[in-house]
Amino acid sequence: MITYFMGIALLAVVAVPVAMLNYTNNKRNAKMKQVFTDLSRFAHIDCREQWNGHLVALDEVGKRFYAVFQQEDFCFTCVIDLRKIERCIVNTINDENSSMSGAIDRVELVFFEWGDFQPSYVLAFYDRNTDGYVMNGELQTAERWKTICSKTIASIA
Repeated sequence: MITYFMGIALLAVVAVPVAMLNYTNNKRNAKMKQVFTDLSRFAHIDCREQWNGHLVALDEVGKRFYAVFQQEDFCFTCVIDLRKIERCIVNTINDENSSMSGAIDRVELVFFEWGDFQPSYVLAFYDRNTDGYVMNGELQTAERWKTICSKTIASIA
């Protein structure tokens, strides 16, 4: 009989936090998708990707790049008109004072407008301080979106 109650207690200790985490993530994702839908209402979205509180998309017809980033309960949005962009690059930042040698602290997708030497837009795809110590493909995602945006920029010129 004690084993039965121990099993139920163990199940409750494990299942309740997992269910709450799932509920919270679904609520966050729904809010982020709603912000994105409002932002890109009249756009023709060709491709989009969502991960870990980030959502990016491309409108090839309107030549616009959309980004929605969520931290806690706030959504930050950015719409970039790719007709004004000369190039984009992926920037990885390593903290030289970090105890973790070779660890990447930030991964950014950086856009430069025509004639500018300073970045016009910097979108953080990963930040170790807010996203945790382990990357889950953010560098590859940034490289993929750099390629997609670069092809769109090249088709404009």
